[in-house]
Amino acid sequence: MATSSRSTGTMAAPATEREIVIMRTFDAPRELVFEAFTDAGHVSNWWGPNGFTTTTQEMDVRPGGVWRHVMRGPDGTDYPNFIRYEEVKRPELLSWAHGSAEGEPADFHASVTFVERDGGTEVTLRSVFPTKEARDRTVKEYGAREGAKQTLARFAEHLDQVIEVRRGTSFLMISEREQLSARAFEAPRHVVFDAMTQCQHVRNWYGPRTHTMKHCAIDLRPGGHYRYVLSTPDGQEYAFAGVYREIVRPERLVNTWYWEAMPDRGTLETGTFHERAGRTVAVLRAEFKSAEDYQGWAASGGMEGMAETLERLAELVRGA
Repeated sequence: MATSSRSTGTMAAPATEREIVIMRTFDAPRELVFEAFTDAGHVSNWWGPNGFTTTTQEMDVRPGGVWRHVMRGPDGTDYPNFIRYEEVKRPELLSWAHGSAEGEPADFHASVTFVERDGGTEVTLRSVFPTKEARDRTVKEYGAREGAKQTLARFAEHLDQVIEVRRGTSFLMISEREQLSARAFEAPRHVVFDAMTQCQHVRNWYGPRTHTMKHCAIDLRPGGHYRYVLSTPDGQEYAFAGVYREIVRPERLVNTWYWEAMPDRGTLETGTFHERAGRTVAVLRAEFKSAEDYQGWAASGGMEGMAETLERLAELVRGA
């Protein structure tokens, strides 16, 4: 995928005598950065200092959940790791106790915060040791401070490879049949939510610019149906429909979606809306029924079409 997640350099930050604190800012939406930080398929590609590989045996990102993994150094030495998550606030915070094996006392406690910074994400990794001597020993024997810097630098390289930006929308493949996208809107989230769920607005942004909407019907309630019919310049018509599963205005919207010509190849769509200072980031998760369906959608220009549609929505709500 195209590179897109430009980031600033990794740096040490002020810390107490028992801490190691490393910061880096990534030019990518916070929700997507958090996802790449907590998905085993992504983490295996970047976790650890330069030259290390990481094999995950178990990763359950929830309070009380565990992450068992083995880091292999450049010399072939294996380092077992056992993490138990203490706090998970998606997409703002992770904290955990870190040790080498289950049942042993934790070597240190760590937290990661994810803060929005001008459309990007500032990540701060903080490790707290039981004593100053324990911290100093870890820095001297294992190069912990430099290792943490290298880890976040590798994370930046990974984001560059997997997050693709088209027309202001960021896309992240999170499994072989799931796509996560994020788009920022210069409007409060209730405005964005209403624009996505009311025909008077949907008619003005849904679909490519070359298409017009001939029919729109929305029954906005759990179990309610919606249906759109788009017309191309040469008179062809395409109908799309689905059923609402969950509606929490203006925070969350869950619905099915399918093209009526291929009703067995639909998706489950989950939208969450995050507002800060009058600006909204919409995070949209699309779960396809199979990897083949996802690949077909992507190959047919699905990302570009979705990006153009969301760009039209952004133009409609801007300044509202």
